[in-house]
Amino acid sequence: MNLGEMLTALRGELADNVGTIISGQTPTDTLWTDTQLTNYLNWALNRFIARTGMIRDAVSAVSQITLSTTAPQPVSNAQLYAIDPSITRIMSIRPNGAPDALWDLNYVEIDPSANPDLAGVELFQPFEVNYPRAFAPDFTSGQILVYPAYTGYWPWTQPNGQPYAPILNMRVMRLPLRQLNPLILTATPEIPVQYHMDIVTGAAFRALNVADVDASAPGNAATFERLFKEAIQDARRDVRKKTRTTPKFVVGETGAW
Repeated sequence: MNLGEMLTALRGELADNVGTIISGQTPTDTLWTDTQLTNYLNWALNRFIARTGMIRDAVSAVSQITLSTTAPQPVSNAQLYAIDPSITRIMSIRPNGAPDALWDLNYVEIDPSANPDLAGVELFQPFEVNYPRAFAPDFTSGQILVYPAYTGYWPWTQPNGQPYAPILNMRVMRLPLRQLNPLILTATPEIPVQYHMDIVTGAAFRALNVADVDASAPGNAATFERLFKEAIQDARRDVRKKTRTTPKFVVGETGAW
C-alpha cells in the first residue's frame, strides 16, 4: 500500500467508528487533515518497527562509519563518532576487511579512569599500532565510542595488496530512513506489505485517543490499541522465525542447516 491508499483505509476505519465529516459542513471539512493522519501513520510505523526490530540493515550508508584521525577523543585513546538517529540497536561491527567483529562494551567499561578495576585487562594495554578493537554505543547522545583511536594505520589489505578503506561496517536495527510525507502519496512504508494494515490500525488508535473524539465513541481507541499490540506481537514472532532458524542435522545423509 502506498500512503494514499493507507490514508483512504485509515479514513474508512475512522468513519466506521465516529465519522470523519463535520456535521453541517461540506464533505471536504474533515476532522483530520492528511497531515494529521500522516503523522499518526508515522507514529504507528516507527513504534511498530522499534518494537519488532523488523528493519535490519548492513548495506545502506547509515550502517557505515568512516574513521578519521581527527575524531574527538573524550577518553584516553578512544574516539567518538556520530551514528544516524534512525539506528535503534547495533548488533555487531566489523572493520572493513577484518575477519572478526569488534568487542561490544558499555561506555563506562571502555574508560579505565572511570572503572579502575578494568585498567589491567588486555583491552587497555598499550598497542604497538592502533586499530579498532572495541566499541560502545551511547544512544542517548546518538554517538559511538571506538577503541583504540584510529591513527591512520589499517592492517587489512585487499587481494591486490591495497589497504581497505578505514570503515566500520555495522549490522543494525533501525527506523525508516524517511518518514511518510503527505505531499508524496505514492510513497510506501519500508516494511513488507502484509503489515501495512497493522500500521493503519495503530494510526486509528492514535487518532481516536483524543478525549473529545473518543468521548463520542468510548472504547474504540482501546480496541484499536489492543489490535495494534497483538499485531506487534505477531510480527515479532515472524521476525524471530526468520532470524533464528533452529539448525537441523540429519545423520547418515547429506545434512543441511
